[in-house]
Amino acid sequence: YLGDSVLERISWNDRDKRTLDRMVAGRLAGRKRLLCISHSAYHLKVFYHLLNILKRTRQKPELVIVPINMRSFSPQWDLNSAWQFDEEIDILKKYIETPGMKIPVLGKPVDSVPLTEAEKMMEVKYPFTEFNRLGEFHDLIKSNPSTEDEKRWRKKQIYIFHYLHPLSSTHPRLQALPMIMELLCELNIGMLAYVTPINYQGGARFIGEEFVDVLRINIGVARDLIARFPVWDAFHFLDLSEALSSEYFFHADEATEHLNQDGRAQLAEKIANEIFLMDVKKNGVPAI
Repeated sequence: YLGDSVLERISWNDRDKRTLDRMVAGRLAGRKRLLCISHSAYHLKVFYHLLNILKRTRQKPELVIVPINMRSFSPQWDLNSAWQFDEEIDILKKYIETPGMKIPVLGKPVDSVPLTEAEKMMEVKYPFTEFNRLGEFHDLIKSNPSTEDEKRWRKKQIYIFHYLHPLSSTHPRLQALPMIMELLCELNIGMLAYVTPINYQGGARFIGEEFVDVLRINIGVARDLIARFPVWDAFHFLDLSEALSSEYFFHADEATEHLNQDGRAQLAEKIANEIFLMDVKKNGVPAI
């Protein structure tokens, strides 16, 4: 199970402190063993290079679970210098070239790096906003408005920044998805890919139903890219972007994908059930 912070975050109000991957493992207990590799802001490009290591391993998993986080394609995430993981990717590439090499100690990870002046002036394209520079959005996020109207306007811009950047099929991170599919098909490993749940109701409250319309268009780009690949029997795809209502996130207006205990439990159930369904299709009998 590969993942980002959605797998790791728990809410302060949660009584059940299990992370998402542990909830999935609990539902699979006695039938499947689960290994999770996750880190805040990991994305499809990192996933591809991690999975590439399986070319050199004697033992391989039966199935790989790959979340497709739509925010990972946004300039908010995609252009964050701290979230590129170039050092990790370079090490993984070198390991493929030299199997058994000693893995060097990584530098201490940082969650944020100040924007350079050039990055602040970088043009970005979004609907429903007058902002068109990366620095404008970053300055807004750091702001602390005092009135309710200002707070609402700020939240609206954050939803736009996170999710409504028009997605192209040529986006480098999205291009890693068919590479992952091709790799796993070559290695005869199953794949369950799903679009991470998004607080679409929160976005609609601040922007209108147009938020969901644009979101669906972006997800359609990813789905169309998948459809171009000759899908093998051991592949399942789930669009869970609208699977959970606002009550299942950290709070009703949460503009990230972080889920509270009930949201994690709901998502874990959907993932586990799909894995069992894949078993039925593969073996003709339930894994229960």
